[in-house]
Amino acid sequence: MLDPDTLRAMARWPDVPAVTGWLSLDGTGRWYIRGQRIKHPLILAHIRGHYDCDAQGRWFFQNGPQRVFVSLEKAPHVLQALGEREPGFRDQCDRRLETFERVILDEEGQMYLLGEYGLGYVLDQDLPMMMARLTTLDGHPLSESALFAAIEAFLAALCAAEQPAPTLAWRDPNGLLPLEGCRLAALEPCFGFQKEPCL
Repeated sequence: MLDPDTLRAMARWPDVPAVTGWLSLDGTGRWYIRGQRIKHPLILAHIRGHYDCDAQGRWFFQNGPQRVFVSLEKAPHVLQALGEREPGFRDQCDRRLETFERVILDEEGQMYLLGEYGLGYVLDQDLPMMMARLTTLDGHPLSESALFAAIEAFLAALCAAEQPAPTLAWRDPNGLLPLEGCRLAALEPCFGFQKEPCL
């Protein structure tokens, strides 16, 4: 949601050209401008507060009247678990997320959650916690060996370009979500975003 000052600037100068290739979001949730990491707290807060998506799935930072499209390394959002005692995740815009619609695993074993703001990549450091919350489809816990065998079979099917049948579920605070497979090459069309937006 853009603030009133930004909306006024956009109305006053409607023809400021958009740009690409300047701003990027890496797979750890860090922002870069022309390859240099942005560290200044006020600049980061400004970017986080003006991060949005257009109808074509291009994510951008609205800098006053100018739209700066963002190159994405993984997905539009990067999610970090809040901790074992506190359910939910926080994204790179410092928004707390607790409710998800889908959980996805790609052929490289990377996990994603689909929530109210779109697709989020789960940081590698949180994969053990994600795996610990995987169960059978009806919610029964699995032994470590059974869990790894099920994941291995799931990944083998994905690598063979097959759509694996759901055999596992992820225990979300609001219920069970079947683990879905999606190959890396299909993430963008399936979830409606562009990693490298074009003008």
